[in-house]
Amino acid sequence: MNLWEQTWFIKTVTWLNNNWPWWKKQIWGYSINMEDFVRNPAEELRDNCFPFCFKDVNPKSYLFRYKFFPYLETLVGWYATYSSNPSTYHKIYPNPVWEKVWKYDNCYYVSSLVIDKWVTKYPNATFMLQFIASWKFGCIPIPFVSCNIRINELTYWQFGAGWGPQWANYDGKHPDEEGKINAVMCGKFRYVKYADESLFNPSDVYGYFEGDV
Repeated sequence: MNLWEQTWFIKTVTWLNNNWPWWKKQIWGYSINMEDFVRNPAEELRDNCFPFCFKDVNPKSYLFRYKFFPYLETLVGWYATYSSNPSTYHKIYPNPVWEKVWKYDNCYYVSSLVIDKWVTKYPNATFMLQFIASWKFGCIPIPFVSCNIRINELTYWQFGAGWGPQWANYDGKHPDEEGKINAVMCGKFRYVKYADESLFNPSDVYGYFEGDV
């Protein structure tokens, strides 16, 4: 049984929410239910307080991806057969420093190495390894490492640890910080099924296409 389904856990969290205002604001935070809380606890605390959050950073991505279908505007119709929201498939890093191509029917697979401004923490590919340095004051690198290993079109392993870049106003709650990027402490170690993930993250891509997972 999942943690968010266990009676003792539900009763404990509910009691804390009802009796401890600090907990409800900082730890329960933006959670919409118990499962969402387990997936993303303490978002308010994490998004705003040092040392969990370093504000206004300049992140740079060092990314290796092995075998993925690159996004092409001419193939939007094909993407639509894999998703009700084909706009989730998109070009992420257009200027690799190294690239290798394999022909595949009417399309092709690509592997690439990119050194560029940060765009996303979890690009999709058969295998992806990324190191992000979020530069603070132009001289302090705040690290984040992520990795995806796709098992098949519907499932993948996902790892991530460190202070990952995040748009300061990603949720619309900080309009005064629009356009700024924070480095936020986070971690992931999970086995993901597309059907389950798409309920919480409808922009999650399907298969080996270029996009975010």
